[in-house]
Amino acid sequence: MTAPNTTTTQAPAVSVKPVAIVYAVTGTRPAQVTVTRTERGDVLYQCQCHPFALWGDCPHAEAVRAERRKQGRK
Repeated sequence: MTAPNTTTTQAPAVSVKPVAIVYAVTGTRPAQVTVTRTERGDVLYQCQCHPFALWGDCPHAEAVRAERRKQGRK
């Protein structure tokens, strides 16, 4: 039995970046806030603290915004 003949090719150069960052907000009502960036560069905050998804208009998203400002992020 002979060993299989395998050839390797170099992988193309790729760019790796995060698609979304998830923050855990603790407190009386813990929640998770997902931060994403659109193609135009807008930053979106999505929280699942209600039965439907909120896009940045709840106390959890405001807490994440404040923390990101302290870190020097948008």
